[in-house]
Amino acid sequence: MVQLEPDGRLVFSFTAPDAKEVLLLGTFHGWHRERLPMHRSPSGDWTIELDVTPGEYLFRYEVDGEIRNDDEAHGTRIDPEGRPWSRAWRPNLTWAEAGFSGPPRFGSGDGSRDEAA
Repeated sequence: MVQLEPDGRLVFSFTAPDAKEVLLLGTFHGWHRERLPMHRSPSGDWTIELDVTPGEYLFRYEVDGEIRNDDEAHGTRIDPEGRPWSRAWRPNLTWAEAGFSGPPRFGSGDGSRDEAA
C-alpha cells in the first residue's frame, strides 16, 4: 500500500510476516540497481518513507528475492514488454502546503465532514 502523507512523503507498506527481507525498487532513483531496504514491524508489516518530488513513480517490492507488485497502489502501468508495475503518485500540492492537516474524512454518520488528524 502507498499512502501520501500531508507533508508530501510517500509511505510504502507491504505485509509479509514470514519474509526475511523486503526491498523497494522503482523510478525514485532512476531504476538504479540499488534496492531500498524496508523496515519490519513486529506485526510483519514492512515500511519505508520517501521524500520525493511531485510526479508519478513506478515501483515493485522484492520479497526474499521474489518481485511483487502492490495491489493497493495508486494503480498500475504496463511497460513496453507487457509487465505490470505498481504506481505511486505525489501531486504538486500537498495537504500541508494547502494549509490542511490532511484529507477530509467522511462517515461520522451525521453528514458532516471530519478533518483527518
